[in-house]
Amino acid sequence: MNKREFVGCAGAVGALALLDGPLAVANVRGSTAVPALAAVILDERYSDARRFAVVLQGRGARRLATQRDVSRLWTGELDAIVTAAGALAGFTPHSDIMLMADWGARRNLRVRYLGMHDSRASGLMWHRLRTGADSSERIRSLDLNHAAWASTLARGLADTAFGGPGDMACTITTHQRPGGDFPGTLVSWVIA
Repeated sequence: MNKREFVGCAGAVGALALLDGPLAVANVRGSTAVPALAAVILDERYSDARRFAVVLQGRGARRLATQRDVSRLWTGELDAIVTAAGALAGFTPHSDIMLMADWGARRNLRVRYLGMHDSRASGLMWHRLRTGADSSERIRSLDLNHAAWASTLARGLADTAFGGPGDMACTITTHQRPGGDFPGTLVSWVIA
């Protein structure tokens, strides 16, 4: 780890301490692993979101497109899906996770993983990943330094047990340029 990565991780951890409410990663001692991901919510305008969803669909998750309005899912089948299985993943713009976190909090669900994927500052991809201490090593070990990083991330999330004490954050800098339809920043997440 070089100085830049250390400062980035330290700054992210400090900033995360300020978060509260529905975006606070669950910190429950003795919690059990999150069940299999029942659904994946995505903004289909972005190829990375589509790649992410394809992997999770292959693992049995139901694909739900936001159609540019994630709140339309609130009144649909989402309650039944969560009641049956209890875990959702998503790959959306930042505003959508804010709405979904609020929706989940009203159902005693919490954000268990949050990843900010950002290419605004340098034109290179930065992945700021936040999860509980029990799953942080698995998430940090993912190789996201290639064009199919969203697929790798989805496989890693599908294979990770979330929950447990602590809150860990880290920044992974990659050397690839984002795809042509990447809007500058997108967020991946798991709510359970």
